[in-house]
Amino acid sequence: MEAIGAKVRHLVRLCGTFFSDMSDASGTMWMNTRERCWDESLLAACGLTKKHMPELVEGPQVTGTLLPELAQKWGMDEIPIVAGAGDNAAGAIGVGLTEPGQGMISLGTSGVYFVVADQFSSFPEKAVHSFCHALPDRWHLMSVMLSAASCLDWFAKSVLGKDVPAVLSLLENEDGPSENAPFFLPYLSGERTPHNDPNASGAFIGLTHQHSTKDMAYAVLEGVCFAMADGVDAVHASGTSANDICLIGGGTKSAYWRQLIADVLQRPVTYRQGGDVGTQYRSAIYTFSDEDLATAQSAKDVYEAAYMAKGNGKITTEIKPAPTYFPAEDYHQQYLAKNPQGYCGIGGTGVVCPLPIRT
Repeated sequence: MEAIGAKVRHLVRLCGTFFSDMSDASGTMWMNTRERCWDESLLAACGLTKKHMPELVEGPQVTGTLLPELAQKWGMDEIPIVAGAGDNAAGAIGVGLTEPGQGMISLGTSGVYFVVADQFSSFPEKAVHSFCHALPDRWHLMSVMLSAASCLDWFAKSVLGKDVPAVLSLLENEDGPSENAPFFLPYLSGERTPHNDPNASGAFIGLTHQHSTKDMAYAVLEGVCFAMADGVDAVHASGTSANDICLIGGGTKSAYWRQLIADVLQRPVTYRQGGDVGTQYRSAIYTFSDEDLATAQSAKDVYEAAYMAKGNGKITTEIKPAPTYFPAEDYHQQYLAKNPQGYCGIGGTGVVCPLPIRT
């Protein structure tokens, strides 16, 4: 049990049953995610067999009921307990990502690009994660960057000695991009997708006496967006792409950063108002009736109606790329053309390669 993770142990303690949902189990590297079962050869490599493992079930499946002694202690009914989901799969369900082609970008401490698929596919060469989704007959592909909003937190607190809102305020009254900004490589904790290099390191590139605090702050936000775009490209190169992309996570509270994501990706994205509290949405979904759960759209409609009933306004906003983002062509593609490796922090050596000049 110790190798499986906290959620399985909590199920044991709550209802006395030994189960794991498919999405959480996908991260153990002991699972055949294509077939949605434990892989006996991978288990054997670690001296394990299926008898050591929890039974695999789909996320909405009831795995037991709350133990009577706990129900009595907490003043609750002996409620059913479902298998649930891994963190990113739960967040995806929390914003209604249940159908193939739906995607999201989560801009939190780390950054995630998540796309739902109706069949298994993989691209390990670029460190793309291929997991079971927390719903039957669904998978997801995912790119992960290890430092996203945490880069801004580091720059604000460790470099400037300010809080994040104070740094964002330097930029949020600007009409367009900072054309004189240096480049920032956001590999403060190594990097996963697409480089899979624990020794990759961060850097400001092209920094001069002419650059201001505002220029550096802009570079941090844009550098995170470029690294996210690298991950988006890696997932799409696997053959799976998103028809629409929504934004969630604490970093997306910044309207300026949301716009910059759309600009760098050169495609519209959708911001879900209150998307940083997606746990409320996914909790609501798991408490709806079977009829509501028959389609994700019905759950989404119920949540949106409840949100608007509180006077919060429309829950979704489309953000289109700004025509002022330079140059008119896809700047990220120019960046990659002059930097084929896609990054410069190679092995933590400080080795750099040529970067494009803003024109």
